[in-house]
Amino acid sequence: IFDWLYSYHILSILVEGGAFTLQQFIDQNVWDEARIYTGNTFFNNGIKAPSLQKEKFISEAYGMDQITLLNNTND
Repeated sequence: IFDWLYSYHILSILVEGGAFTLQQFIDQNVWDEARIYTGNTFFNNGIKAPSLQKEKFISEAYGMDQITLLNNTND
């Protein structure tokens, strides 16, 4: 699908999926940037968020929430 998108000069896409879909992009290392919004509510049940093992680029408080920006250098 990436080749098809590129052939139509689409160089950027936003993936807003569930944990499984996002983890697939992470595992295949086909992402450039992640924006993580963290609130102060904890859930005891549900599906865990995808796992990213990258150093934080920017992390700022926004009201009661935290916004973290991660960049992938495709190491």
